[in-house]
Amino acid sequence: MARASRSPIPEIAIAETGGVVRLPSLVKGELIYPRAVSAGELSATARIAGVRPGVPSSFRFDDLHVIREPVLDPESLAFAGEWRFLVLARPEPQRLVEDPAELARSLFALPFQDVLDFVAELREVLRGHRDAVAAAGRRIEVGSRVDPRLLALVFDLLPGFLDPVALGEAVDRELGSGGVPGRRFLDGWVEVDAGAPRGMTARMADDVFRAPAAAAPFRPSLRAVPTRQLHITAGNSPLVPVLSLLRGLATKGACVVKSPAEACAASAILAAGMHAVDPKHPITRHTSLVYWPGGDRAIEDVLFAPGAFDRVVVWGSAEAVGSVRQRSQAKTLLFNPRYGLSLIGREAFAGRRLPEVAARATIDTLIWEQRACTASLVHYVEGDEEAALEYCRAVQAALARWDTALPRLLPRAAIGRLRLLRRGELMNGTWFENGVPPHVTSAVVYAPRPFDLKLHPMSRLIVVRRLDRLEDVVPFLSSAASAAGVFPEEAIPRLRDLLAAAGVSNVFPLGECERGYPGIPHDGMRTLSELVNWTSSGAGGGIEWPRP
Repeated sequence: MARASRSPIPEIAIAETGGVVRLPSLVKGELIYPRAVSAGELSATARIAGVRPGVPSSFRFDDLHVIREPVLDPESLAFAGEWRFLVLARPEPQRLVEDPAELARSLFALPFQDVLDFVAELREVLRGHRDAVAAAGRRIEVGSRVDPRLLALVFDLLPGFLDPVALGEAVDRELGSGGVPGRRFLDGWVEVDAGAPRGMTARMADDVFRAPAAAAPFRPSLRAVPTRQLHITAGNSPLVPVLSLLRGLATKGACVVKSPAEACAASAILAAGMHAVDPKHPITRHTSLVYWPGGDRAIEDVLFAPGAFDRVVVWGSAEAVGSVRQRSQAKTLLFNPRYGLSLIGREAFAGRRLPEVAARATIDTLIWEQRACTASLVHYVEGDEEAALEYCRAVQAALARWDTALPRLLPRAAIGRLRLLRRGELMNGTWFENGVPPHVTSAVVYAPRPFDLKLHPMSRLIVVRRLDRLEDVVPFLSSAASAAGVFPEEAIPRLRDLLAAAGVSNVFPLGECERGYPGIPHDGMRTLSELVNWTSSGAGGGIEWPRP
């Protein structure tokens, strides 16, 4: 498809005095910046709104949505005594709703190769403006409690996620059938090599109308029809909105992606990048990257109304997922909160392998600072209590090395939850802590009894439990377990069917649970297949009606 000449990337984050940063939104190809507003006005409104000191919060200011965050010291990640405000335009919900007839003529009719070309263009735009992207990331994320080096790595690697080859592989794998690559089903009707017998009523019609059976065979065909998609994303990783957008692009969907407050940086970068590629491209014109605080009924009642969207995809807490499930009238894909686990066989204690095993286990534990749905929260150790305690000490030492390399002070809320756990749910546990209380940097606790993972603070805390055999873990599992890292790797063949039957989605070698590949299932689903409408058609068959 012919493309307009590429424009310079717009300014991603407009910083003003007083710690105000204005971020763009993309609404159907239009890049919308919020109007200028002073820090004094926002501070006064925050006080009226009852925003708690030291706690990130969001509030509405007329036609703006405002995220107030404490500025953190880049070394200690402690509150530096200053505040900043991220300001975004409040979207008009009716503008986000698309016309199916217009989509059928434009975006839905776009050849899939044009989608891949667009993704490649977007990647080159972001690569060509690497310094601007990195600077915007630093400006927007000064309130993050994630190590600045990790954030810098995320924004440096962001163009790499826009891989047209990998996106094409995912589509071909997830939507393909009968040896036909998935992209062909997106681009048009594919004849299906299958018999389609006449129905019972049609056969009865032969007698009713005295007509012979059909002579021409019936030829069924199938298409993966794109959809109007609303993605409500979660803030446990800044890459969640990127993944949602990519899935929308891969299925030629008309997408509205709602960014969480914690991931506004990635959304603003993508908005500016897509506008720079071509604001009039069908993909840009039918994509909206916006923000509003969850639960805003004035916006959500319009978007959740019957007929507004064909698919609603929601990530987040059990409360957020439950709320959307109750109100959405469209087919809804739910990505519920999940967690990872580690299975440590007795082979870990043979020879001098324990330090290596502990190091591998911390890799799975610290995926996005233990907030990712695949991050390991509980480690099950095969052996007696003495072995479990020895493992705790080894993992404590491995965590200490992470604390030195990527120091991170726990937020006040996490420290408070750790105290409650020590006095309550894990009172009978044996604790191994790094740092000096109350400034704990990481911890391991051996728990002799089951632990409610809903209470886990997800802040460099590992809960260790022991098993006589690794197979004994099955009663503790459910579909809430997303990933299991297994040591030794040789144990995977005998365990994975058991783990899969218990609801675990991914079974990988220990230390490898962050891996993925194009078309990998997510929460037990082939997500791209769920985002399209599989529609059947056909030709031929029929009845040879008697002529008068």
